[in-house]
Amino acid sequence: MFRTKVLALLAVLAVACGTAQGVERPLSGDVLLLATAQGIETLSVTTGRIDQRISEGIVGPDGLIVSTSFDGTSTRVNAMAPTGKVLSRVEVEGDVVGRIVTAELIALVDRAGAGDTAYLSAPKARTRIVVLDDDGRQREFMLDGNFEPEAFKVDGSELFMIEYIPAMAPDRYRVRRLKLESGAVMPIGRLKQNAPGQMQGTGRSQVMSPYEDELYTLYTQQLDAGHEGAEHEEGVAHAFVHVLNLGQGWAHCIDLPSVFASGLATASAIAVNPNGSRVFVGDWTSGAVAALNPQRVRLVKTVTGLDLGTEDDETFAQASDDRLYLAGNASVAVLDAETFRILERWSVGAEVTGIRLVEERLFVSTTDSVEVMDAASGKVLRSILVAGAIGIEGVVLDV
Repeated sequence: MFRTKVLALLAVLAVACGTAQGVERPLSGDVLLLATAQGIETLSVTTGRIDQRISEGIVGPDGLIVSTSFDGTSTRVNAMAPTGKVLSRVEVEGDVVGRIVTAELIALVDRAGAGDTAYLSAPKARTRIVVLDDDGRQREFMLDGNFEPEAFKVDGSELFMIEYIPAMAPDRYRVRRLKLESGAVMPIGRLKQNAPGQMQGTGRSQVMSPYEDELYTLYTQQLDAGHEGAEHEEGVAHAFVHVLNLGQGWAHCIDLPSVFASGLATASAIAVNPNGSRVFVGDWTSGAVAALNPQRVRLVKTVTGLDLGTEDDETFAQASDDRLYLAGNASVAVLDAETFRILERWSVGAEVTGIRLVEERLFVSTTDSVEVMDAASGKVLRSILVAGAIGIEGVVLDV
């Protein structure tokens, strides 16, 4: 498996670095996978240097990087460890780019045309999807319609997809599943009547459950019905979290208060705590925070009017067992995860572009640096001058 190879490599490197259980983990060896306008950059916390730049790639479990390079006829697909070590290399016919990567599977699609955005696909009547197994097997699917891969089913038997409709002039979308053995395209299952049908909107951000068995997608600025089974005033924006169960293959929508649909698409952020018992949605500008119980698929708590700081149309969120970290402008607000009471505010000196919580460390990217902070106290453990980061795609410890 791709993931097994990465874990084995990291274990060897950890032993070589002298990492021992029970000893306080040093900063040396941590690698950050930064998103930039030019692609993915791997930043060594030890040296403060960018070790490699990948112009086109996606990040999967345990820092696995899948890069693609088109030579005019075919695409070379490399699966790499965060150290840059190539774990596998495959040639795929045509110009394809990576969309989804798991421990065993990679989904690629033909390069999108003009007009493609994060929320609506470019017009296309047919879609080619290539699925790679960890043993090098390739499966190609040519589908009638406009599709984008969303996630693989846990057992690897299906690929969940977003279908954009109408195909040549898309203005809405729905979830479909591709059976990888037969190539059949099927509707998604429904947990209850309040399940997603055709959806419209411009806000869409995602987070995977800690066990990689559910995908939570935040939809905001939904106009029209939003999802079947829900009643909303026509022409009034609303928001919800779309729960996609990757084990049993069903979907469900949990409606959110209207405050989460009042800002830009980037105004709200979604996070999940380490044991998967809570999914949080936060909006920096409106001072609104919501908690959802994904097991019971319902909203359990909402607080509005929090004074998080100076208004910002971009929010970043991460959660621990007992804390919720919300970032906006040049600061991080630390909230009690049960009461949503603001415990602390930490300044990072420049506009935040991403945050990632890993064990006891909070990694914060800004417009001109990366700050490594103690997640309990906010103490800056290391500040690395690096420009151009627009997000943190992954953090790998003790490489």
